Amino acid sequence: MRGAFTRVLWPALRWAWRVATTTWFLGVALFVITWPVPSLVPQPGLDFSFVAGLHMATHEHLHFGTQIVATYGPLGFLRYPFLYYTWTAGLALLYTGGIHLLLCLTLVWALRRMLPALIAVPIAWVCVAIIAMQPESALVVVVIWLIEFMRSDSAPWLKRWFPILAGAIGGVEVLIKLNTGVTIAVLAALALLIGGRREWRQRIVSFAGSFAVSFLIAWLATGQSIDNVGPYVSTAREIVSGWSTAMQYLGPRYQLWAALVAAIAVFVIAWQSTKLERLSARAGILLIWLLLGFSVFKEGFVGQSAGHEAIYFSTALGAVIAFGWPGTQRLSVLWGLTLLVVLSFAISQGDPGRLLDPRASERALRSQVSTMLSVAKRGKLMADARAAMNSSYSLDATTLNELRGRSVDIVPSEQGILWANNLRWTPIPIYQFYYALTPALDELNAHMLASASGPERLLRNISAPINERNNLFDSPAAQRSMLCHYAPISTTAAYQVLTRVADRCGKPQLIETSRARWQQWVSVPKPPAPDELIYVRVSGAAPHGLEGLRGLLWRSYMRAIGLKEGATGPARDFSIVPDTVADGLLMSIPVQADFLAPFSLDPQATQLALGTSSGSLAAVLTYRFYAEKITPTAAAVAFGSA
Repeated sequence: MRGAFTRVLWPALRWAWRVATTTWFLGVALFVITWPVPSLVPQPGLDFSFVAGLHMATHEHLHFGTQIVATYGPLGFLRYPFLYYTWTAGLALLYTGGIHLLLCLTLVWALRRMLPALIAVPIAWVCVAIIAMQPESALVVVVIWLIEFMRSDSAPWLKRWFPILAGAIGGVEVLIKLNTGVTIAVLAALALLIGGRREWRQRIVSFAGSFAVSFLIAWLATGQSIDNVGPYVSTAREIVSGWSTAMQYLGPRYQLWAALVAAIAVFVIAWQSTKLERLSARAGILLIWLLLGFSVFKEGFVGQSAGHEAIYFSTALGAVIAFGWPGTQRLSVLWGLTLLVVLSFAISQGDPGRLLDPRASERALRSQVSTMLSVAKRGKLMADARAAMNSSYSLDATTLNELRGRSVDIVPSEQGILWANNLRWTPIPIYQFYYALTPALDELNAHMLASASGPERLLRNISAPINERNNLFDSPAAQRSMLCHYAPISTTAAYQVLTRVADRCGKPQLIETSRARWQQWVSVPKPPAPDELIYVRVSGAAPHGLEGLRGLLWRSYMRAIGLKEGATGPARDFSIVPDTVADGLLMSIPVQADFLAPFSLDPQATQLALGTSSGSLAAVLTYRFYAEKITPTAAAVAFGSA
């Protein structure tokens, strides 16, 4: 018996142990117990509706940059594996699974270089769980391998294949989310230039070719045309440029100090790890961290809303792991990892027990695989999701009847209604109004609403404002275009249906110009005639000069608009998008021409003032008030029906 154990069982156990302690086996096991998708079920709400729009846009082969505008591209749905459609959900799960597996294998491999497997795997478990909280895992994976590529003694296969792989990933990621893809491409190109020595030209050519081929294949495969490549890039750039001036959200100051501590920790570890590298490589590696840190700091801290800061800390965590090279002081890396893990949990206020729940992750993965492999289960999940969403939305039969068989869009948001009711979507380009952050984007929406190719029906709903704004002032040119080209045919307490009508607005006439400083009240002039509306264009409010530089590096000062009704009425204050106040804010609308309450576009104000969170801005603002004739809504509907 003992001889049999020695001859058969002992070798088998040794083989099993060798397999169980390989990076591949440990990475796959980690993949299962940290699966990052809790559910495939679509839900109502602002963020889910934005995701629904990405899935619907790709499913309908809409053109990004013209018909749909966002920093997300035609592959943006890959980041959000929800079961709106079988094929988009399947591809999103494959993408999520592939990136997550790469993340697990990469972290196990990187940590095992300096730690025993029994210590490396638990650390990798915690780090993967934190990094996977935000959908930037691809960026973390690329950065780890990018820094490894720049080592003087990195593996020959990595030197040979990294340019091609980085180009392919960058080309695809640009079509998932433009700013993430550009970050990956810039960092990879910098690494190739600095770390390539004599071969840098060949590697840059390989990288550029791989990037172009993967981009074009994915672009054309999603039904896009070559003609809208330029609009996709330019409109996404508009959103990025307006983000720092329009989406600021001030959070706790301690989060900024925590971000600074994390940046210093990564820089110190990077400095220690690269001390044996040649000067150019060392400088390049540190520059890459500075550029990466700047990029994710902007993404995480322009708007300090819950969850955004995790992008910064999870990327910093990946950078610390990237610098855990052989020969590095292990204690420094372990202290750095401990610090960043503590900061991540403290900032996000997450529950470690819930985040590190292997049974929940394994059950979710098993359930989702089972669902995607079964036609019946997929159908039931989608039917149940539609029923639950419609129960939440509570659209009445009259409202639905006005929408069915027509091209529809939802204003200002909640595109999930379209999917839940199988309605025909003809979107305005920036399909959630709050996202129109610059005059160019606002004008795209206004033009679509004024054109014959715009939606036949608009469904308006009561939505909570973004960043303490007033919904009436989001995409103001589009709001005026909507007022002029649509009229209500159905109104309830929760929804209003607008139908397209002939243009019911006349030619605008400048009636008054006022100049005032910040926080100084300006009176809204009365309309010259009872059938005229009033709107105001405010110039001088957008950031410029040193504040423009501040916005580029971080975020500009917040702007607010104050409204008063009557000389002694209380002030109502709202944050506002500074770049679009020049597009024309509606100030007064004849009752018979306005939409019915609670969907009126008249802000009911006789005075307004603009303020800023900085008391040092001394510019004089110019208020130009315009009057414009408008046909009453009842007459417009009657004319349109005729």
